[in-house]
Amino acid sequence: MTLEAEAAASLANKFIEAGTNPYDIGIITPYRGQAELILKKLEKGVECATVYRYQGREKRVVIMSMVNSNLEKKGRDFVAQPEQVNVGLTRGMCRTVILGDSETLRTIPLMNELYLQLGTKNGISLFG
Repeated sequence: MTLEAEAAASLANKFIEAGTNPYDIGIITPYRGQAELILKKLEKGVECATVYRYQGREKRVVIMSMVNSNLEKKGRDFVAQPEQVNVGLTRGMCRTVILGDSETLRTIPLMNELYLQLGTKNGISLFG
């Protein structure tokens, strides 16, 4: 299991421990393979699917696994597509968490702009 997949599942389980209903948590990722890895570690009720399957749907808590660890790997194409990133960012009704490699994500203009717009306001930390 990749480190990011492990982190996504662990974070979902932490939300459950804090009292969030598992059915209110969704994990979105661009790739089916990543979704399958994450599903192996999740509590019953937490949904994990690709960004395409989440179009038109919402959850109270959404965790986005960006699947970017370096510029050579697949995934950069996803985060460079505003429409797809928009789907992931707007599915969380109460909370959205973005997981990904900060150095890689900040090299992508769309994600860097997101960081610049939100990263320093109201204690929000997009790229830790």
